Amino acid sequence: MAVKPAMSPAGALSSDLAQLFDCTSRQVELLAQRGIVIRVGRGRYNAPLSTRNYIRHLREQAAARVGHDPEKDGVAANVKYKDASTRLLELRIDKEAGALLLAEDVRTAWGAIIRQVRQFVLGLPGQMAFELPSLTPHDRKTIERICRDGLDDVAMARGWRWLRAERAISPSPGAGPIQRHPLPHSRLKHAT
Repeated sequence: MAVKPAMSPAGALSSDLAQLFDCTSRQVELLAQRGIVIRVGRGRYNAPLSTRNYIRHLREQAAARVGHDPEKDGVAANVKYKDASTRLLELRIDKEAGALLLAEDVRTAWGAIIRQVRQFVLGLPGQMAFELPSLTPHDRKTIERICRDGLDDVAMARGWRWLRAERAISPSPGAGPIQRHPLPHSRLKHAT
């Protein structure tokens, strides 16, 4: 059975409200300072009005947790925070396991590879001229132009465009935040 507070014409005592609200007298005083519990005198409170206000206060708190009010959607904010924390933890674990590489490390490694490929492509016309002595100067210049145009296409990202989505990238193709998107090739302008 619930305990009824002793109501006198002067109001209920803070200890009676504390027993009714299942809290301490200090918490009743704090609720009074916030205007939830209505004080009618020193240490005395309007029990019916205070109880109604306290119930409304608890409903508002519960509604904020459940997410009914878009301005106070604690559940959505908590879910978003936990998702971000989980994603960050997964990235850290993958990085420590060696499944992820920092974008700066990849740029450094690829820079050396790209320089070597560039030197190879630029050296092709000379190697072809040496291997095929029957090439005319016009043929050699055409080969040189094709090689340089190919390098220009790659440098201007006309062949493949790389989109950087995050700082850490996955070394396995298609599994990481860097994605390749084929673009139309621009060689048609040179064919004429």
